[in-house]
Amino acid sequence: MNQASASFRSIEIRRMPGFQRGDLALPDLCAGINVIYGPNASGKTTLCRAIHRLLRPADPGGGDVSLRAS
Repeated sequence: MNQASASFRSIEIRRMPGFQRGDLALPDLCAGINVIYGPNASGKTTLCRAIHRLLRPADPGGGDVSLRAS
């Protein structure tokens, strides 16, 4: 079975509900596995939601989101 895959070189979040600290940019993601870590309320879950929203924009309940990835 063939499965599609996605690879990101960078992610930039400009506006997303639940992201209180303004913009977030991850400009230099590697081609393999990237580990995102940080303290509570630093935006890890919001980043996961942003990636989900980018991959599945038609899912309901996403709110007003501005994403750009390359």
